[in-house]
Amino acid sequence: MKNKFKTFLLIVLAGIMMITLAGCGEKEESDSKKKDKEENKTSQNPVEDNTEKIDLGRWDNNVYTNDYLGMKITLPEGWTPASDEKLAEYMHIGEDLLKDEGKYISEVAKQTSIYYASATEDMTGNGIIVMSEKSAGAAGVEDYIKALKSQLTSVTQMSYKVVNEGTAEFAGKTWSTVTLSESVYGVTQRYYVCEKDEAFVGIILTSISGESTLDKIEEFFK
Repeated sequence: MKNKFKTFLLIVLAGIMMITLAGCGEKEESDSKKKDKEENKTSQNPVEDNTEKIDLGRWDNNVYTNDYLGMKITLPEGWTPASDEKLAEYMHIGEDLLKDEGKYISEVAKQTSIYYASATEDMTGNGIIVMSEKSAGAAGVEDYIKALKSQLTSVTQMSYKVVNEGTAEFAGKTWSTVTLSESVYGVTQRYYVCEKDEAFVGIILTSISGESTLDKIEEFFK
């Protein structure tokens, strides 16, 4: 029963986190930039179709590979990847589109936030989410991290506190990181952010047993 509660709890936390992240890029966009963007709509060519750039990656048993992100995740025994239906739900895309890969990818390309992969440890609810968000005017990773911390620490249902910030090297990239503890439910989360193609790529690790577990989960990534 306790493990089922922890799993449910982390799903709730993930939902709050996704709502928060969905606004981080927009948080730093000034009113003047928004006005300029609206004015330019009438003079610019239609937005480029990014469908061909979308690579959601693939699972082969317990190994996730994404060539676009240059990333590989190897899950140990006891971890379960989220289904395509669950990722579509995260992006508010109807499951019926999963039957047509072309239409599904086209719809994904329109999203502000794209969810590439997610996985949960069956016994504990420890979790992984890989996503990206269009920059929407944020000046860079530093501003994005600043907005992320501001929004998380202002979530009224929870009590987030920044533990530390730093960098990490994997998947051929340098990631800016911020680790936060949440005292109401007793979880620790680490957020990894880098820039790619006018978007912020984010990895979110969630643990019910502190930073040492986050360090172990990080080792799943190559």
